[in-house]
Amino acid sequence: MRDFNAFIDRLENVLEKANFPADLLKCISKKNLNAIIKRIIQDETLAEKIQDLRPYEALRLVKEKSKLARTLCIVRAPDGEFRLILETKSKTAANKKRKVTLFEGAFKSGKPGWRIDGIEPYVSMHIELASKARKVDLYSKPIEKQVDKLQKEIAFPWDCTDNPFLHRSVLGARYTNKKGSYISVYSPKGIPLNETKKLNLTQKEKEIVALQILQGLNLMHQKDYIYQDIKTENILVFKDSKGVFAKFNDFGFVTGNDYRYGLAGTAGYESPEVAFANRQDRPSPSEYYTKHYKANGKSLGKKAGDELYAKIKNDGTKKLAALKKEYKEPHPANDVWGCGILLYELFHDKEPKTYPKEKHFACLLERDRKKRVTAKEALELWRRTFPSAAIKAAMRDTKPAQHEANNKPLLFQYARVCQESHASWIASVQATVRHLCNNAYTFLSEQINYYGAPLLSYFWPQPQISDAKKPLRITEQPKRTMQPKRAELDRTMRHVRVKA
Repeated sequence: MRDFNAFIDRLENVLEKANFPADLLKCISKKNLNAIIKRIIQDETLAEKIQDLRPYEALRLVKEKSKLARTLCIVRAPDGEFRLILETKSKTAANKKRKVTLFEGAFKSGKPGWRIDGIEPYVSMHIELASKARKVDLYSKPIEKQVDKLQKEIAFPWDCTDNPFLHRSVLGARYTNKKGSYISVYSPKGIPLNETKKLNLTQKEKEIVALQILQGLNLMHQKDYIYQDIKTENILVFKDSKGVFAKFNDFGFVTGNDYRYGLAGTAGYESPEVAFANRQDRPSPSEYYTKHYKANGKSLGKKAGDELYAKIKNDGTKKLAALKKEYKEPHPANDVWGCGILLYELFHDKEPKTYPKEKHFACLLERDRKKRVTAKEALELWRRTFPSAAIKAAMRDTKPAQHEANNKPLLFQYARVCQESHASWIASVQATVRHLCNNAYTFLSEQINYYGAPLLSYFWPQPQISDAKKPLRITEQPKRTMQPKRAELDRTMRHVRVKA
């Protein structure tokens, strides 16, 4: 009930302010938008249906049935929050045709959308379900299996509550139309890292984005998760007046703990181990990688994998089979290599064809897996290389589209973010402060010892500190004996006898 009341409060606040962005008013009129919000607030029957929603469930209101201007979807996020999503179409508010940016992925496609209760641009993605038949059971076993897999993918970033560098989406409703059966997925709109021209990042912003990517990867590896799908298309960047913020997106290949997936790697970003493991008996690797190599040439990981194969091919088939089996298992070092390719691409706008000489790139693209740095080691090296960007990367708000002014001191904000996601950095800062404090204490002690005695002797000549007696140590104290007590007793007894 509390989540529903908060949802209604947000809608009433939006209705009261009526401060809609110009981009939103291009696809729907202010009058129709107000009508939608009032309908959600005032319709008691609809309110009951909304309150019955559980996390990962959604209620879809098709415009033909609801008689509203646009199709809506009310979703309940994994954290219990209700969200009202408006699906846009290729028509303006005046029902004239307009160009709409389409989003295409390996398994998803969609159009821009808007979150109305927060006035935030969203992406409305649609995933085709198992059957294209118009009359299909949306809750059949094949579709349930597909939806469960998708729900698990969406749940991953929500489960990693301490990692602000993961993009969190919400699951929409299942539906059918003339084209087939689908399920919708909604998420805040970010710009993929491969569209660097749209981002127009400065050198300093690139450094901040690089450090945020390494921070997110390190936090995943600390929880024993392997991402396995590093590429520029899967890094979303949010840019506003506060700066830039980068997040990982698309968690379909994540493995570790309760998430299980076999070896994976994006062509062009694959490590030497992945290239070696996917090598067949003949020189060409699997079809997926073959297509990429034909179109773009061999990647740096493929070249290193071929070099590794050439070194050990004469050692016998048993060693080759054993090494291939070892490399078939997902490993965090594969993510580190892919991250090295991605970061090089970020700074140079192209994939590396030779091994870079810069230390902060070379440590990520080490051919020998055993010598390759971990995500934590790489993060520490990049922080030392770009110290000013490291501070800004740590202090950036985790929700750039909804951030509010924070009245707390800047140092407090920095310490809070560090405590959440930069524990290792906190330890180094504490060690530095402790070292400085110890030096200051030593200096003050020396000054007091040097100047303290003369000052005291000047103002208080009696008694002088130099004449003060040192306390005896325990070992120097005389041993107690019974002789004094016996002598005193004898004197007392003699005095008693004399009186008698």
